[in-house]
Amino acid sequence: RVNLGWALAHHGRGTEALVQLERARREQPDNAEAELKTGLVHAMSGRVADAAPHLRRAVALQPDRADLRHILGTALLDLGRPAEAAAEFEEALRLAPGHRDARQGLEQARRMGAR
Repeated sequence: RVNLGWALAHHGRGTEALVQLERARREQPDNAEAELKTGLVHAMSGRVADAAPHLRRAVALQPDRADLRHILGTALLDLGRPAEAAAEFEEALRLAPGHRDARQGLEQARRMGAR
């Protein structure tokens, strides 16, 4: 269901994608990919506030994935929460020191006022 939902999203069928992803999340509540993809579909539709809880859940399920931390950090920046974003980018860099996008995100968060 996760793959079907993601494919639907890439074909501009966001509502149908979310239905499939919701089913996947119900069937496998600890599936980080289902949470990630749900968050991304919301973000792709401009609903970053709806995306953030799913991205947080994905990070909670797989905290050692730098890519998830970077994606969450990016969403938090979009929501105007640079301090929270910086924490996620810093953790992504701790996990993957060469993660260029996380480094750029951290720099942006600091320009926006994060310490």
